[in-house]
Amino acid sequence: MIGSAGLLAVLDGAILSASPNLTRSAFALLVTVLVGGAIVAIWRSNSKLEKSASESDKGAKGGYKPDAGKRPPTKSQQK
Repeated sequence: MIGSAGLLAVLDGAILSASPNLTRSAFALLVTVLVGGAIVAIWRSNSKLEKSASESDKGAKGGYKPDAGKRPPTKSQQK
């Protein structure tokens, strides 16, 4: 994420370096908002996926983990 923000700063610098005027400044701001929003959305999505995966791992370690398509063991098989 830090690398993406750095690349965004370089892109904004390239937009503004040629001849900084109002149009280029507005375009740089628009690029910053769009790309920055995409970076934040991806970061939030990944954070949610990681949290869900860690919660899933915690729940599976404590007890019976059913296999897809198989019936759970009967009481006599659990003894």
